[in-house]
Amino acid sequence: MTDLIYAGVGSRRTPSIMLESMTSLAYQMAQSGWHLRSGFADGADKAFGLGASQQAEEHPNQNALEGGYERYTMYVPWDGFNGAPKGDDRFKTVLANDELYEIAKACHPAWDMLSHPAKLLMIRNVAIVGGPNLGTPAACVIGWTPDAKSGGGTGHVFRVAKFLKVPTFDLASAYDQRAVVEFINGYQQKMEAIPWSYNEEEQDFARARVESFGMDNN
Repeated sequence: MTDLIYAGVGSRRTPSIMLESMTSLAYQMAQSGWHLRSGFADGADKAFGLGASQQAEEHPNQNALEGGYERYTMYVPWDGFNGAPKGDDRFKTVLANDELYEIAKACHPAWDMLSHPAKLLMIRNVAIVGGPNLGTPAACVIGWTPDAKSGGGTGHVFRVAKFLKVPTFDLASAYDQRAVVEFINGYQQKMEAIPWSYNEEEQDFARARVESFGMDNN
């Protein structure tokens, strides 16, 4: 599998126009060798997954020809979550362990009030960011939250990423829309235009944000 890994997540209330952009982004990243990790929830998760799977379907031989990478893995909190298929290696049920549990708990402000299924969802979030054994952290987390306020389950993913020192980009922020492209280009090849618009101030802010990660994006 490629070491170019990113997490693609977001609120179930992500606007349809942003879902389309997420699908486009995921397609291009898969084309460039990036591996998506997500959670198979409705909305943003499935939009990212759609882009990665479309690229795989349209280029079935690329896996063998360009490094043997798969395009995505969907981490689910229990078997059959949200209709996740059985027998598909791209869908993996997260096996909770002490490390995943403790990070999930540390990053949630009201852990003791959560139901057991909700806790499993939060533990799944840790695996999405850090890998199921915390040995393969994502290069970045890309998501969407209402008003870029990092709320809900996606906010938990962002807090886990901060805990693990993984950069995050909230696509509800115009600055982060630009910054994520700068960041990805710093890792790999130039991407095609994503249907976002920026003014000069936003571009400068985005570049400064990426530079804060220590990335060379030239």
